[in-house]
Amino acid sequence: MADVPDRLMKFVSEERKKNWVKQLTELPQRPTRPPVKPDPKHDSKILALGIFEYANRWACIMENGLAQGKRVSDVAKEARDEADPPGTWEVTLFQHNYAVSMLWHDWFEGNALALWWNVAILGVTEGMKALREGRLINTAMMSTAMGQGMIIMPYRQAQRMGFAP
Repeated sequence: MADVPDRLMKFVSEERKKNWVKQLTELPQRPTRPPVKPDPKHDSKILALGIFEYANRWACIMENGLAQGKRVSDVAKEARDEADPPGTWEVTLFQHNYAVSMLWHDWFEGNALALWWNVAILGVTEGMKALREGRLINTAMMSTAMGQGMIIMPYRQAQRMGFAP
């Protein structure tokens, strides 16, 4: 079973925190190297573990900036890059979008993050409108028009191609 990180982000409620801990403990340990033979059931659980780990790391790094009096919009991009350093597992566009959605619902500053995300993609007017309507922009879905491979490409590559802020 996967380990619960030493530091967890601040949640909107104790119930959300318990749900994260429960789901994390039900996921397998991350392998030290890719498996020789793919196992779709196991691989999807490793994918889920990666999303949980990345979302938590990103939120905790943003919380460090918030403790210094900064706003989410001031720290989100730099913290995102720090949470997924080059040469590691490299978060995919799909995983990143899923992490944004998870944080929107579960993190205590989730609404501010969702606003930053929507505004970065659509601009202030349309980004705020989308959030008021309860919509979080999913760049992974937007990019599927460019081909199925887009959704699984590393986030940094999608960013360089203009599919993510």
